[in-house]
Amino acid sequence: MAGQDQDRDRERDAQAYINAAKIEGYPNVYAIGPFGRRLNFASQQRRALNTIWALEYSKKVQLEAKTVAVVGGGLAGITAAAALAARKSLVHLYERYQDVLCIQSLASHRYVHPTANFWPESKISPTTQFPFLDWYADDCDEIIKRLRDEWRTVLVKRIYEPKFYSKVTGLIPCDQQKQKWRLEINGKETDEVHDLIILSVGFGEEGTISGADSKSYWSANDELDRPHEMPWEGFVSGTGDGGIIDALRAVHGHFDNGRLCLQVIRLLESTGIKAKLLELELQGESSPDSLSAGYPRLINESRIPLVFDLLEASLKKKGSPTISLVGKGASPFSKNSAPIHKFMLAHAMDRGVIRYECGTFEDGPALVRGAKKLDHCENVIVRHGPARDLSKLIVPKEAVKALEDNQNSLNTLPLDDAGIGADYWFDDSDDCPRRDLASPDFIGNRFPAAYDFMHDNFKLVLEVNTENNADMHYRARPRSSSVGAAKKQAMPIPSDLFGIRLEIHSAHERRF
Repeated sequence: MAGQDQDRDRERDAQAYINAAKIEGYPNVYAIGPFGRRLNFASQQRRALNTIWALEYSKKVQLEAKTVAVVGGGLAGITAAAALAARKSLVHLYERYQDVLCIQSLASHRYVHPTANFWPESKISPTTQFPFLDWYADDCDEIIKRLRDEWRTVLVKRIYEPKFYSKVTGLIPCDQQKQKWRLEINGKETDEVHDLIILSVGFGEEGTISGADSKSYWSANDELDRPHEMPWEGFVSGTGDGGIIDALRAVHGHFDNGRLCLQVIRLLESTGIKAKLLELELQGESSPDSLSAGYPRLINESRIPLVFDLLEASLKKKGSPTISLVGKGASPFSKNSAPIHKFMLAHAMDRGVIRYECGTFEDGPALVRGAKKLDHCENVIVRHGPARDLSKLIVPKEAVKALEDNQNSLNTLPLDDAGIGADYWFDDSDDCPRRDLASPDFIGNRFPAAYDFMHDNFKLVLEVNTENNADMHYRARPRSSSVGAAKKQAMPIPSDLFGIRLEIHSAHERRF
């Protein structure tokens, strides 16, 4: 009976991912993203792995020996390419820039965490649990460096021929049934015939407004990091996670690229606020308007000293607004943004340092609020989300809208390590072992990254505990002498690293 239930769950999950990836009128063309709620690096990787798994599990396509084009060399794209190569597809990767992972490669001002956006529904874990391209929470540019290194040394040799400076400008069917496809690259039709196309074009370049700050979310903006004495004042347009994060960054002196959010989560974990947040977000699924009143009420009713002392000490200026957050809705609190960001925004609004305005920006930039128009606004940062590159490839526009609706309704389904992730490995490779948490090969493969994480964040020495071959795991202990200070403790020591159990010992082998 349990086996039948598991099969039904698998079929349901596979169909959910296929429905979220298929494009009406384009057989054998599937899109990983770019739409969805609370998207981050890890959720896009999970979607890529699960989509490839779902196509094979449902027998929609035969992957082995098939020629597949992956369009886009972002994190979802290279994850999909690696998964397809593991299933013995002949993979062609097309990327518009000079290398993979280009857009975020210099984002030293953004702290990226695998699970923070999904707290409190999911537990906080600083490491991913994927068959390859695993990473741990860190500044974005450092994450990209490590992922690129794994791509170049382990994975790229399994791709037929990555093609850079290759912007896909069209999809051309080879026959009336559209069973096979050619690509138009930089305006010219190519000769390669593909059995399957995976579109992973990401969000494309961000849209902006004439006269506003044109820096993208991934480009450093030092103005927002001004010290307490002269905080940046102006407008942030957009109430998704990007807009809220930059508004918080402008008013908090100790935002630390985003680590402040993790410090707040760490304190909230042991309070009743966590349960209230869960209840509020559940209400928001069926009644989005409940979030508008719920978050301010939560701030007023739950003034936990440690949490509010931390936030209060971080504010650059108190009592008068320095930031106007502008959005189209009656409230900045929507189900599409992360609970931790909404919680911190509600606190900043309660303290009077962020003001919300319902309106839209036009070129100038000019702020339109109902019948009123404020011309020539100064200091405007636009976080409206990027232009949709898919609309240039897929016609009619109704097909893109249907894809968006399907992807926005997709719940984040867990990556089942036993049945999905474990299947992605290369049987001829020592440098990409099967994801088996008890395997010495897998434990050893993840060890360098795990060691660096523990050293950089906690100044602990990591080793592999081999006392019992049937229970190999990681063990961390303090150094015998101090070797500099660890990074700010934005998180507690985790119970596992990349899914591998972590045991903490004192210098005298006592558990603490």
